[in-house]
Amino acid sequence: MAYPNVTGDLLLFLSIKPHSKDLGVWLYALARLGLGAVFLYAGLAKLLDVGAFARVISQHDLAPAWALSPLALGLPLLELAAGLGLALELRGGLGLTTALLVLFVAVLWFGILRGLEADCGCFSPEEMGEHDSLRQAMIRDLVMLAAAGYMHLWRRGRRPSPTERGWFRPWGRPQMKEKVR
Repeated sequence: MAYPNVTGDLLLFLSIKPHSKDLGVWLYALARLGLGAVFLYAGLAKLLDVGAFARVISQHDLAPAWALSPLALGLPLLELAAGLGLALELRGGLGLTTALLVLFVAVLWFGILRGLEADCGCFSPEEMGEHDSLRQAMIRDLVMLAAAGYMHLWRRGRRPSPTERGWFRPWGRPQMKEKVR
């Protein structure tokens, strides 16, 4: 009776060759899953209380009143899409994550320049009440942006040919082709 190789299958799902000694592969997987988990958590936490997140957005005074509700719903949904895209390594997940991080850093920088004592609105309403400073939030986002930059560079160095890429695993293991005899 053959037993399933659960560990090997999990590592392949994570885009890691089971016996890989390449540290870059492990760092990439760690960064991808860690960043994906942060975005999934942040998106879910904000969706649980959209009204509180809309109030946090209004504190930054960047959007008109009519746009607060769509933004308070749309941003968490984009964060969920980015987190799932990274976790499942879907095409566009890393690009969406990077774009959101650039947007968040810009908004935080704008708040710092204006001297706002507002909440960053990064996570749940309970955490929003702790008033994480905008500078701390920006440093945290810059670290995440650096991780996304590392993933972009890692992918550039390991880019498979277009025939090896599929829609689901564009950067994972290449599709096996049968040998013609």
